[in-house]
Amino acid sequence: RSFAGGRRQYWTDAGMKLGLVDTKRGVRFSKDPDSSLLSDGTKSYTHSLLYTPPKKTTPRRALVAEDDRLLVTKYLFLLMEQMQPCHFTEEDRTGGRSKVKDNTDVGFPGLECKHCTGKAGFGRYFPNTLDNLALANSDRNIYNHMIKCRRCPADVKNALRRSHSKRCDEEGSKNRRGSRRKFFERIWNRLHKEGPLLCSLAMDDGQEMS
Repeated sequence: RSFAGGRRQYWTDAGMKLGLVDTKRGVRFSKDPDSSLLSDGTKSYTHSLLYTPPKKTTPRRALVAEDDRLLVTKYLFLLMEQMQPCHFTEEDRTGGRSKVKDNTDVGFPGLECKHCTGKAGFGRYFPNTLDNLALANSDRNIYNHMIKCRRCPADVKNALRRSHSKRCDEEGSKNRRGSRRKFFERIWNRLHKEGPLLCSLAMDDGQEMS
């Protein structure tokens, strides 16, 4: 059998496996082409193309809870909603990922941007004390990252910009009660003692930005 003849036979056999038959009206399917099984029990090629696997609903690790919202401004709560727990790795010793490099142990808890997970070399932070976590400079660093982050959704960035411009109207009373420190103390405990919260990705992504 010639090479060309063998190639034609291959396509003939393949068509028969898919259920194609030659009729007076041309080549037709003898059975539903969406059927997942062929005559020999294997999955059809057409089914593999048409089939879309269901999305996995894996929970996201969260640092803030809904009742934390009462402690701080809308801006700060929204900002920290964009972060998730992470752990220090050897890769964090290089590049711009962290200012704390040489004296931080691998596995030390920290927080990272939930949108890019620090893959671009930034967006991962490892404050070594509660006081450092609660510093206003930490807020600015995270905010600057979110505005520049290519994976942070545009609606989140816009909401952050709006709430950032209005934050001064809310800060006074809440800071006098020391609620800002209590907010960050909760986050610190979730990082180092209690473990992070779990929440649904679908719910987080679908929430309306205020």
